[in-house]
Amino acid sequence: MKNTKNRIIFLLSALLFLSLAALALILFRGHSSSGETSYLVTLSSDQPSVFSIENHGRLKKVPNIGSVTGTITEVYNGSATLETPDKAAYSVELNPFDTLNKGDRLLVFFTGSVQEIYPSQFENQLGYILLNDL
Repeated sequence: MKNTKNRIIFLLSALLFLSLAALALILFRGHSSSGETSYLVTLSSDQPSVFSIENHGRLKKVPNIGSVTGTITEVYNGSATLETPDKAAYSVELNPFDTLNKGDRLLVFFTGSVQEIYPSQFENQLGYILLNDL
C-alpha cells in the first residue's frame, strides 16, 4: 500500500514538473518571437541614456534619443495626452497593461522626429517611465 502511494506521488510530481517545463518553454518562445524590444533606461539630470536589451542580455546603446517630460492631461483607450511645462501637447501610446491617470508625470523617450500636428506625435516612441515615485 505504501509503495503504491509513493509511486502515485512520484508520478504526479513528474507530471507537474513536465507540465511546468512545457509551459515555460511555450512562454519563452512566445516572448522571444513577439518582436518587442526591452529597454534599460538610465536617468541623468539632462537626458536619459537608453540601451536595448539584445540576445543573451547584451546591452546596445540606442543613438539619437529624444525625450519629453510632462503631465498626463487626458487618458484615452490606448493613448494619453501629455502636456509639458512649456504647454506643448504630445500624444503618447500607452502599454495596454499600464493603468495611468490624469496628473501622472511621464518621461517619454523616442527616436526620429516629432510630427507637428496637435497634439504632436512621435515618429518612433520607444517607451515611457512613470515619474510619480522618483
